[in-house]
Amino acid sequence: MLKLFYPLLVLQGFCLWHAYKSNAGQKWYWLIVFLPYVGCFLYLYDAFYSRRTVEVIGEELKSVVNSNYKIEQLEKALKFSSNVKNRMNLADAYAEIGRYKDAIAQYEESREGYMADDEQLSRKLLGALFLDKQYDRCIEIGKQLSGSKSFRNSDQHMDLAWALHYQGQTDESYKHFADMDREFSNYDHRYAFCRFLIATGKAEEAKQKADVLMAEIEMMKSNERRVNRSAIDEIKNLVREIAAMKTQQQ
Repeated sequence: MLKLFYPLLVLQGFCLWHAYKSNAGQKWYWLIVFLPYVGCFLYLYDAFYSRRTVEVIGEELKSVVNSNYKIEQLEKALKFSSNVKNRMNLADAYAEIGRYKDAIAQYEESREGYMADDEQLSRKLLGALFLDKQYDRCIEIGKQLSGSKSFRNSDQHMDLAWALHYQGQTDESYKHFADMDREFSNYDHRYAFCRFLIATGKAEEAKQKADVLMAEIEMMKSNERRVNRSAIDEIKNLVREIAAMKTQQQ
């Protein structure tokens, strides 16, 4: 009996703590305390399975419905008034849902008159071209932007570097990644640089750069960690991946 009793206490304690943290209804406290096994399992099912499943499905349905509705409204707006703002809004919406060719068509059509040399528009076009795997055109736009200081540290600069690599211009790609390799900044870019180095057989250089990144992460303040949380997680996974690769080679 004792073997069953202690796990039950732990289970009850967890359920009560979680119910408190989640502001669960009063009924759950009664069920967990007075019907321990049944109450705990019902609570766990409600908290971690059924509710989340329903929420996830609901959010996905909302996303699909809202996306279609948003696109339809933006298409109507463009038909009603064919101006750059409406065209850009529609292009952005197409890009968000993966309709890259449609987005590219709208961006291209917007690059006329005073918008022909607009950097923000050109960067959006470059990003859509990269995602649509139109690497030659992506490189063409990237070369037009390469002299811009704001382009240097942009996500689209990473797209250009990868496009060059995919088109066999690996040395040129390396130069662009190296240009984004700046201390205490550009963590996404430098993570991508490490990925590029591994892809091109420079695992040792990738390890050195990953070690530098980890040293910088150790020096970060809590607010900096929050801002860069996604990049930090990717970098840590990369370090583990490199360590595993070295173990396999030994």
